[in-house]
Amino acid sequence: MKKIFTILLCLVISVSLFAQEDVRSMGMGGNHITDYSDVYITQKNPAGLGFAGKHDLWTNTQVEIGGPLEDFMNIADKLSNSGDSQNDNLNSNDSDNDSSEIEDAIIDLVKKNNGLATGVNLVGPLQFGFTKNGFGLLFSEELFVDVNVPSISRGKVNIGLDANLLLGYGHKIDLGISDLSIGISANLFSRAINIGVDGSLTEIFDKVEDMDNLPATSMIGYGINAGVQYEFANFLSAGIVWNNILAPTYTTDIPLDEDSDKEFTFKDARKEKLDPTLAVGFGVKIPTSFTLGIISSWTAYLDHDNILDFFAKDKIVRNPILGLSAGTEVVLFKTIALRLGIHESYPAAGCGIRLAAFHIDAAVFGSELGLEPGAKPQLNAALSISFHR
Repeated sequence: MKKIFTILLCLVISVSLFAQEDVRSMGMGGNHITDYSDVYITQKNPAGLGFAGKHDLWTNTQVEIGGPLEDFMNIADKLSNSGDSQNDNLNSNDSDNDSSEIEDAIIDLVKKNNGLATGVNLVGPLQFGFTKNGFGLLFSEELFVDVNVPSISRGKVNIGLDANLLLGYGHKIDLGISDLSIGISANLFSRAINIGVDGSLTEIFDKVEDMDNLPATSMIGYGINAGVQYEFANFLSAGIVWNNILAPTYTTDIPLDEDSDKEFTFKDARKEKLDPTLAVGFGVKIPTSFTLGIISSWTAYLDHDNILDFFAKDKIVRNPILGLSAGTEVVLFKTIALRLGIHESYPAAGCGIRLAAFHIDAAVFGSELGLEPGAKPQLNAALSISFHR
């Protein structure tokens, strides 16, 4: 078990999968609440459903790699070469040697980078949804592992499984040359299991030898969100979204022991709530008729994910500048998409290929793990394969 977990931890550090944004949005600097060009508007802004028309998402799988990528590749190469050598000379100590090499590699990585913070979220392939006649639905399942290791003397690893169902409706009001849409959505979510392990790196490796005694929790909850979006002449748009207007969560401890029959009950649950956020955004559709069909569409966006951060005085929050994002997308011949953006004060870039319902999207972008711009930057690379229209 110890060997399996240490290998998993190494893979966690080597491959990070994040579900907060779809990969197309990552290449444009993040989520943009006035972008209603696909089914993901259901999670960005329910008011956008009034403009979205008909979209279908049948399946999506997305992968993101984050952190010191060169170091991750060096570790993988080192372990691979070590494995080849051991295959040529098998002995009874191979299992212990494997674990020791993996642990040493992770410890060296933490020392070299003065800590390590990364995570694994695997979204899909069970992700689907649709928008039609102002209604929207989006379902996602997500396997995640979060790793936060400030130093070799302390760290924490969380492993869990989430399911999320979003239902929304947006009603568009015709104002002549302009339109206004008002929307509301409900978010039903469940964290079926969350396993947490903390301590020094050595203690973490030792604790997983007895998985039955690891602390685990289960959580369910829901959220209510509302949005407004205004569009002028199918050219300029502005929106505002109030997320987590009402968002209680219920968490209870659960045993990992196979013989235990304890199940989730509201009676034993700890009730908490998610903090509300207020996002604002602007968008523009740049005319492309002068390109004679070479450029199919050209859009640009500017957003802030939570303007309430500018007024937070009673608690420690990230610098509000980190909430700003901007991005643009140019689609050529209705097939090739090129994207640029700014995400958490760092550049972002992406591209995509559309072949009927088959889509491939890729993105590279920076993110900030600290509270101030430039405090702890991280490079990320993402890829998704999906079928949608």
